[in-house]
Amino acid sequence: MKIKNSLITLAFFFLALYFILICAYSIYRINFPVYIEDAFDQNLKLYYLYAFFISVIIIILLIFIYYYLSSSIKIYISIILYSIFFSIYTFEIYFEIFLNKSENEIRASLAERNNIKFDERTKLEIYFEMKNDHDNLYLSPAPYSFVTTDGLIFEDTKIFPLGGISNSIGIMSNESGYYPIINRDEFGFRNPSGLYAKKIDVMLIGDSFVEGVAVNFDDSIQGNFLKKNINTISLGSGGNGPLVELATIIEYAQYFKPNNVIWFYFENDIKDLEYELKSNLLKKYLDDVKYSQNLINKQEIIDFVLINKSIGEIKNYNRNTSFDIYYKHKIIKILKLYNLRKIFGFQANSSKPSVNTSLDHKLRKIFYKILLKASQIVNGWGGNFYFVYLTDFSNYYRDKSKMPHRNEIIEFLRKNKKFDFIDIHTELMSTLENPKSLYPFQIKGHYNEEGYKKISEIVIDKFNLDIKK
Repeated sequence: MKIKNSLITLAFFFLALYFILICAYSIYRINFPVYIEDAFDQNLKLYYLYAFFISVIIIILLIFIYYYLSSSIKIYISIILYSIFFSIYTFEIYFEIFLNKSENEIRASLAERNNIKFDERTKLEIYFEMKNDHDNLYLSPAPYSFVTTDGLIFEDTKIFPLGGISNSIGIMSNESGYYPIINRDEFGFRNPSGLYAKKIDVMLIGDSFVEGVAVNFDDSIQGNFLKKNINTISLGSGGNGPLVELATIIEYAQYFKPNNVIWFYFENDIKDLEYELKSNLLKKYLDDVKYSQNLINKQEIIDFVLINKSIGEIKNYNRNTSFDIYYKHKIIKILKLYNLRKIFGFQANSSKPSVNTSLDHKLRKIFYKILLKASQIVNGWGGNFYFVYLTDFSNYYRDKSKMPHRNEIIEFLRKNKKFDFIDIHTELMSTLENPKSLYPFQIKGHYNEEGYKKISEIVIDKFNLDIKK
């Protein structure tokens, strides 16, 4: 009898402890968010409040059962609860280990199915393999990573880099089966050397699509332009949003005054703008007519702060290699029932975007203001300003999204008439039987070689850029 009571006590203790830990974790996440921007996410706080109060209710029920019900009933309840508990975690372990493949694993599987060679190493593995033979190899951080800190500190002042580490090489992500190795120019952008010395026909402004992620340089938009003998500079960088792109025009394009500036818009850019508005420094580019950091003459400082940041991140990685980060992440996901919560929609960050019409309208108005200022600056030196609307893969997959903001932005561009624009959905994607064929392995990501090529051809033709033909 004594052993039975002890087992019942232990059973209820561990169940109560499990939900107490959930309460503690929920309070911790509410007060100490993982990301700074989470501090402003009310839906995230509400999610953890629900988790806290539900756990408290369960703890109270367990206490009531333990103190007020008979031993036989407590045994039955314990058996039922532990059966449910172990069943749930058995399913979670199965999903995580056997069904939940990483993006790299999915791509590798699709490559094998199509007899395509796929490099299964991680970017960091390649970095460490190459570093000894390449002193100028860096994993240069992108501008968006400086938003929450409003730039980087240098000698008691702040600087917000918009390019990368000059004359360095870097490693792009693997979406097509290989890791493109990139060369950065004297301002840290993905360009061959020597292009600034000639008259610049075209400057490309945008994010990772303009940078040419997923393909080798010759197959990027810029690479395709250069094949047509159109001297083209790309000022794109992964994660760039409208404010960073305006700042890039002011800091670099305005200095070189190219004949044509093409702004590439991607469908997450309005969300990027919401994030960028947290930076007071970036907002100065929109609000202050004369504002500039004079980055064109500060590349040595930019190199210094970016190299230090890059080295710091690598050292931080090395400190964590004593325990395999990959498996540690999997264990944490299992403990938090990540996969089952995802299946049933019980996630802290819901996959369905929250609807905030008022905020969307405000952000679009700011975006229009940014666009008009950018076109005014370019027209001010006698250049032509153009706009290209790029759509996301999700528009052509299963349920198909509603292309957020597209109708409103296209309507603004039609009414504005201050510059020409191209809607890639209308001009290309809607004309194809299978738009997914323009993405590596036909899954979500950036364009493949054919995708970048077709878009380049449309842009050159519609904007009449083939000036050397």
